[in-house]
Amino acid sequence: MKGRIQMSNKIPCDGGLLALSPDGQFFAVKTRKRIVVSSSSTLQNCMSFSTSDSVKILKFSPNSKYVSWLSTNPCSLNICRVDNKDKLEIPINPGLEVVSLIYGVNCLLFISELEVFIGVYDFKKHRSFTLEGCSLDDFDCPLLTFSPCGDYLAYVKGHQLVVHCTETWDLKSSFNCPISPQRPRFVNPYTIFLFNHDGVIEWFTIFGTKIKSDSVLPSRCIVNTELSKDSRTLFGSTYDNKVLSFDTISMERKAELEYVYSIEPGAKVRNFVATNDVQRSENVRLQKFEETDQIPVRELKNVMDQFKRKTETQHFTVLNYDDSLLATYNPDHLNTVWVWDFFKKDRLESIISLSETAGKIKALRWHPFTNRLAICCSNLVVIWTKWDDLLGFQGDNMNFKWLNIKAAIGVLIFEGDCRFVYFK
Repeated sequence: MKGRIQMSNKIPCDGGLLALSPDGQFFAVKTRKRIVVSSSSTLQNCMSFSTSDSVKILKFSPNSKYVSWLSTNPCSLNICRVDNKDKLEIPINPGLEVVSLIYGVNCLLFISELEVFIGVYDFKKHRSFTLEGCSLDDFDCPLLTFSPCGDYLAYVKGHQLVVHCTETWDLKSSFNCPISPQRPRFVNPYTIFLFNHDGVIEWFTIFGTKIKSDSVLPSRCIVNTELSKDSRTLFGSTYDNKVLSFDTISMERKAELEYVYSIEPGAKVRNFVATNDVQRSENVRLQKFEETDQIPVRELKNVMDQFKRKTETQHFTVLNYDDSLLATYNPDHLNTVWVWDFFKKDRLESIISLSETAGKIKALRWHPFTNRLAICCSNLVVIWTKWDDLLGFQGDNMNFKWLNIKAAIGVLIFEGDCRFVYFK
């Protein structure tokens, strides 16, 4: 492992609150009572903004021109221009909790709990206003989506799907959708894919016309989706340990991926299992993994444990930069991540089995330009590649984010500080 990475000095980062600009040029952290914006290349401070003690969410806009954060004492949304330090503060009713900040192309949404409101700041018109509230999923994530060009916003409110034009914010349509729908997804500028945990699958136009309806058994229902970069294929992770795929033009089902428990001879699947061996390098603890010929999968056998795990733990289905690799996590397989290669006949590329001490899997993040995958757990961050051994960083309450540049650089985030990691 030594020599494969180089790490920066520690950078103060209160509560692990860090945001990276989409252009890869800046990063922002909360430290003491300030939001500090720094250069990602030199790590030197560029500017800072005063704020309250308590900051909950920190984000850059898609064009990297603005940095925004949510203060909770007093409760307000702060929007600052990175180039001239102009700052706008929008007060928020302290009796309502804002659970999410989501950027559109020319707007910023701040979404309340309990379906009370969606706050909108329109950057073109320089005004803020509210829309009807949005439903949340079991993990308090808003059930909404923007169209590919950002000109439409669609969100779930109860059993209705509401569509607004983001140019005028006029109501485009509002129509009934499946009971208890999950997060909608635009598959092209005018078509929305919807599903629920009862196995209903439906395709609508933005005008509310139902194009196609399908259903599967509740045990095979879709729980998570991912759209290919060319918008031609939609993947759906299912409750019963499969990954479905759909052609978004014909809306027909394509081949499916299935988790396997034995490997055919010559399949060349790289299986990794965590060991108890830990070493220190660059003042961080590195978890060692060993490669094995056996599939190191631990299944949940108890039915109640299966139900609890599946309903209380997020599924992840994430494509790499060129749609050739798919990483999946299904809670039915304890702390096990699967990587699929669409250029291989049998599809399966690698299985990574983590120990229980890794904690909850929080995210799977591909590097934006290479086939490096970051598996982010509560107490462990694992970096996987097709061509090398695994790298595992140990620590409490960790996170990891990639810079959006061609060089393989990421940020390892702890509770009180962060460190840039340079991969060789």
